[in-house]
Amino acid sequence: MSSCPVKPVLFTILLVTSPWGLLADEPSYHDKILAISNRYRALENRKDLGGSLSPAEETERQCLLGQLIDQDPVSALAQEIVAEFQALQQGSRQPEERATADKLLELSQIAIRFEGRASTLAEAKSFANVLRKFVVRRDVEGARAWANAQ
Repeated sequence: MSSCPVKPVLFTILLVTSPWGLLADEPSYHDKILAISNRYRALENRKDLGGSLSPAEETERQCLLGQLIDQDPVSALAQEIVAEFQALQQGSRQPEERATADKLLELSQIAIRFEGRASTLAEAKSFANVLRKFVVRRDVEGARAWANAQ
């Protein structure tokens, strides 16, 4: 008769510990992004330094870039902002373009502060979506205020 109370307790322990055990073995979102990023950078650096990549490595590099764009939207946005800034820097030096370039530089710095901060893809997408709205409007003050509130 004493085995009856043990069964519910054992069942409760299994219910509580099983999900945590499964989560502990799974790498975190941040760890996954870091691994993808490190491998991509290693391949990209080798290519940039004049080394050659095998066809399989080139395919892997392109796939990793796609994964980073899909799974790390804040970093992808920061790279887009930097690319736009660089394009304006190389173009005409009109005062309006200089002002826009200065705003893009500040917005990229704000976006970079959020790289690696998200703990889930949903959170990273949320950060990127909010930041993108400020970038589209070139609203540095709004982005700064939002970032400081986070």
